[in-house]
Amino acid sequence: YPVKLTDASWIWTEPHSMRLKVKLTVQKEVQSGLILQQSFVTTYVVRNQQCPSCLANFTQGAWVHLVQVRQKVGHKRTFLYLEQVILKKGAARGALSIEVFRDGMDFYFGERNKGERFIDFLESEVPLKTKRTKKLIGTDTK
Repeated sequence: YPVKLTDASWIWTEPHSMRLKVKLTVQKEVQSGLILQQSFVTTYVVRNQQCPSCLANFTQGAWVHLVQVRQKVGHKRTFLYLEQVILKKGAARGALSIEVFRDGMDFYFGERNKGERFIDFLESEVPLKTKRTKKLIGTDTK
């Protein structure tokens, strides 16, 4: 014997509670001629979600452009000189964050044009090779 939905009605809740309540009444014939009826309230919770790109736009500190500066030699003279020039001229002013590693630094920018401007600055100060990619090559999840 199937269960039949006999009544459904909304129960008012506060608009900002993000909850929807519905009172449902169901019936089922359990034996011939004997009908069982029950009412209950179901609560639905509204959870807003954003797409990953929208979430990144509204998240403070989300980066769009990454500039990696590396020097793989025994001495760090050029790299130290570059650090001093970056600090003196304020070239990394638009960076959201800067991470320092043994072989170099990573500069995170919120806008692509700020990262491109920083690369142009680096090319004007020191001889370097650039490699541009449009997607993330590798990542360390830990």
